[in-house]
Amino acid sequence: MKKLWLALAAALCLAGCGQAEPAKPESYLQPAQLTQEEEAILKLAGGPEPAIFAFAVDGQVQTVQVRTWLLQDGEWEQQSGSLCALAEGEGRISLALGDLSRYDRVGVQQGDATSATSWEAPEDARLPEGLSRTTTRLTQQVPIAYGREIPLAVQIFSSQNAVHAYDVEAFFTPEKYAQWGHEAVYAVTACFLAQGQGAG
Repeated sequence: MKKLWLALAAALCLAGCGQAEPAKPESYLQPAQLTQEEEAILKLAGGPEPAIFAFAVDGQVQTVQVRTWLLQDGEWEQQSGSLCALAEGEGRISLALGDLSRYDRVGVQQGDATSATSWEAPEDARLPEGLSRTTTRLTQQVPIAYGREIPLAVQIFSSQNAVHAYDVEAFFTPEKYAQWGHEAVYAVTACFLAQGQGAG
């Protein structure tokens, strides 16, 4: 199933490039607009619906780092991460937004190059079944600032009936989540690095 998801993610990424769009900043990230054919492929695959983001970068770019974080005592701690080399131009990032306490899957495509990684948490680190879960995603275009994290998704787990969620920009103010007593909060970010910048 993992191989099928990764293959579909790569196919969707490749299918989305080269479509005409209105003028945009030179470097940006935004939710990808899927064609009907792409949406049909996703429904056929089943499983967690991937979040797919389109990006464009200028000649300064070197790599993109996609990381999953867990909020611990008011601070974000990295759970997993992947690093992919980039060149000037357009591409896509795909995420499988299932249960981030158990696994994550990331695909990056640019031109003919694709990269896909997956990670699974050890059994003793996973959250119990039955918790309420809500996921918020990046919903608008944002400019890319090299070396700065861009929150793509935030996932909240709670034993309460009502789950208080925020826009993904709340990643930068994690104290907002603490007041509600959630069991766990996870986030996925992308950080584009320019030539000469090291990965954090």
